[in-house]
Amino acid sequence: MFRLPNDVARHLQDGGTLIVPSLQRAHTVRLCFAAAALGEGRGVFASPDVRTDAVWLREEVERRAGEDASRWPRLLEPAEEWFLWRQCAAEVARPFALLNAGALAESLQRSSELAAQFRIPLGGEGDGSETDI
Repeated sequence: MFRLPNDVARHLQDGGTLIVPSLQRAHTVRLCFAAAALGEGRGVFASPDVRTDAVWLREEVERRAGEDASRWPRLLEPAEEWFLWRQCAAEVARPFALLNAGALAESLQRSSELAAQFRIPLGGEGDGSETDI
């Protein structure tokens, strides 16, 4: 079984926030925390504040926007972003009968997230047929 390092466990017990790279890691940390609490004989305990970097970043931007709305643009809700990706993919896929617009939308959205995460500039000229789409 996995065990949390003492400093991480203490940080979470003190009400601190832990930022992890994926939902799977967040779930694993919560399970480890719960297993340790149950192992110590505690039947009731507060769930630790474990968030992915994307969730934490979104909350920070929303907090900043709440402090000074004139300097920060409104973030799209996940459903709004999903809908925009679907609309764009449907428009692009219309001339191609065999192209699945839903799968294309999901792939484009994920690619955009990865490009932002790795700071890959968008809009460059490509040399393949995929970039023509």
